[in-house]
Amino acid sequence: MRNKLILCLIINSLILIAHGPAFSGDEIVAIVNKDIITKSDVDAFINFMRIQLLSEYDEEELEKRIDSMKTDLLEKLIEDKLILQEAKKLKISIEPYRIKAKIDEILKNYGSEKDFQAALSRDGLVRADLESKINEQFLMQAVITRQIKNKITVSPSEITLFYEQNPQLFKTPEVRHYSYLTFEDLNSASDIYNLLKKGQGIDSIAQKYSLSINKTSIKEGEQLKQEIDMAVSKLAEGGLSVPFRMHDKYFIFSLDKVTPSILKSLSESQGSIQAYIFDRKMQEGLLDWIEQLRKKSYIKIMQN
Repeated sequence: MRNKLILCLIINSLILIAHGPAFSGDEIVAIVNKDIITKSDVDAFINFMRIQLLSEYDEEELEKRIDSMKTDLLEKLIEDKLILQEAKKLKISIEPYRIKAKIDEILKNYGSEKDFQAALSRDGLVRADLESKINEQFLMQAVITRQIKNKITVSPSEITLFYEQNPQLFKTPEVRHYSYLTFEDLNSASDIYNLLKKGQGIDSIAQKYSLSINKTSIKEGEQLKQEIDMAVSKLAEGGLSVPFRMHDKYFIFSLDKVTPSILKSLSESQGSIQAYIFDRKMQEGLLDWIEQLRKKSYIKIMQN
């Protein structure tokens, strides 16, 4: 225990000596092995994500997205630091053209280079900051690909077993196709309903009385308004609902056709199954790998 305490003190001293002048006045929020994370790093990451996500969300949604990230942000930065340290050990480097291409992609979200530079300045960044963050993203992707992604395999037997154990996932839902008429009052709806019950077709009735036929399809399990559900749920194909009221109007539904549920074949489903199993293994592998990195690392979070 004493040796561990001494080691921690030595590491802290080395970090503070190595980074003291450069981070003078900047609050250290965490130490990860021989690297530190400062308050400025946290702020810079938030600003970087704001620049990255600008094209995907409007201003209000963007800020909500940023706020939702802040809760676990420090843990995210610690994990990023661990992954980047592994990339350094593996001597991974990123080709400059890839960083430039990403910058050019982000630049397309702005009206001009001037607007782009103004946005960076507003968020306390310069182009070099953005290039550095993008380089780190690529480094993390590269090391994760090498350490986890490239080691994942999905065998045909795994795909078959998943298909056999989860048949409900590969069934297309039953779809019920309806025609319906709309009326302003119950008397009109009842008169038309009686004609339809006598066997006159809905198309001829609609043409004769200048009615518009509306069409709708309802998938199995789809949530319906209570009035519609009560009127149509027990109809057989070709069946007709009695007139019912909804939103101050009256409706008559006719069930035209039922497209039955179909179980997709294994060959039709294997691509999606393989992707699902691969993604699951990827997530599990990433979590396990990061946990192992954390166990063999010195991590200290400063208390406020």
